[in-house]
This record gives sequence, C-alpha cells and structure tokens, in this order.
Amino acid sequence: MISGISSEAIQADGSISHGFIGGNIDPATGTVNNEGTASKFNTTSKEKGLDLYARGPFALGGRTHEAVFGYSIAHTESTSNREDGVTNGVIGDVFQWDGYGDRPRNFEWWSTFDIEARQKVGFAATILKPTDALAVILGARVVDYKWDIDTINARGRRLPASATNSSEIVPYAGVTYDLDAYHTVYASYTDIFKPQAYSLGADGKPIDPLTGQSFELGIKGAYFDNRLNASLALFELKQDNLPCSPAVPPRVAAARIGLRKA
Repeated sequence: MISGISSEAIQADGSISHGFIGGNIDPATGTVNNEGTASKFNTTSKEKGLDLYARGPFALGGRTHEAVFGYSIAHTESTSNREDGVTNGVIGDVFQWDGYGDRPRNFEWWSTFDIEARQKVGFAATILKPTDALAVILGARVVDYKWDIDTINARGRRLPASATNSSEIVPYAGVTYDLDAYHTVYASYTDIFKPQAYSLGADGKPIDPLTGQSFELGIKGAYFDNRLNASLALFELKQDNLPCSPAVPPRVAAARIGLRKA
C-alpha cells in the first residue's frame, strides 16, 4: 500500500494592462487613426489546497490488480480591480506594423470583483489485469463546486452571482493491450465536466459547466529503451456549453496592441 498527503498555500499579486483599437483601414495608405480603449486589472489571490491519495494491490481471480483512491480540497479567494483608460490608436501602416503601441493612459476605476471558489473532488479507480498483456481501467470522479462573485460597478451597484454543482459523477474507462514489447494499443472513454463559473454569460451570470464525452483509440510505441516514443490516435470530443465570444461585426477592424516599455 502506498499513500500520501500534500498541501499548498499560494498568495499572488499581479497587474496586467492591454489596449484595443478599432476602425477602418485607409486602403491607399494602410493607416488607422482612431483613439483606442484600454483596461488594467490589479489582482490579489490566495489559494489553499489539500490532497490525499492511496494505492495498492489486491488479488482477484488468481491475479493481482491495483486500486487507487484520492480526495482533494481547494479554496480560492481573489479580488480584482478593473480600471479603464485610453491608448493611442494611430498606426502609420498596418501592413508594416510591429504590433506595439503607446502605453495606455488616463486610467479610472471601473469595477471591483470579489471571487470565492471552493472545490472538493473524490476519485476511485481500479486497474484490472485479466492477462499479462491486457489491462482494464475503470474509475470515476465526484465533484462538488461552489463559486461566488460580488461585483461593484462604476455606478456603485452591487451585482452578486453564484454557481453550485453538487456530487457530479464523472466516469471514465479504458483498455490497453500490449502487442509486443514495443507496441500497445488502447481505447478510452470519459465524461467531461469542467466548472467554468469564471466565464459569464450575456446576463452577467456564470455559465453552466462544460459537459460532454471524449472517445479515443490509438497505438503507442517505445523504442531504444524508451528514448524514442511514437503514437497515433483517433479521437472525438462532444462538448456542450463551450464558451465563445460574440462575433466582431464585419465592418469593424479590431486589433490588440502590445505595450511598449517606457
């Protein structure tokens, strides 16, 4: 039996600024002349986590198999302040542009986001060995997730939102078969479940978790004492609630600019 426990605590502070420009390109000169917008995010976050696991062999049908169990807890708190400003949107020739622009300026506070997320995940799996060459993997995860956000906008309005998923079961299964000492074929299936409360819908509320199924079939090879590895796989993903950004109107040319050091 092998078991273990690990924990971590992380505190991080960061700041990121970016600018956007939009407008029509002069077909004769390739210039864009339009004042752009800019945003800056100052973020402080604290993360704490705890992981437990155990694995060991067991006998069944005259053969030795393996079982794995685990449990993890994660807690995150973060505060992000958004400031909006402007940036110079003048580009001399967009076809010769190096991707850099002037540093954004005139920032003013726009909103504050306070986020708290809690996640608990338990999992269990078994690796069955009916023969020396064949392995069957069966397992599942159970996910509990709670996410809360408080937003205060420039008008002083408080906009609370939350998302909760309890005891979501995510099964997975796989089969591997060793053709010889160098090649293994495999097939696998898993449900997909990914909380994505950080992605907000048009109504300002967290969108539903990403769900779906994943199928994969392939072959792997290991050569020269595992110094060379090769693989070929065929896979299919089916996903629901995949977040995407609204399409940019065709009449608007948008570009993200880098920040040139002062």
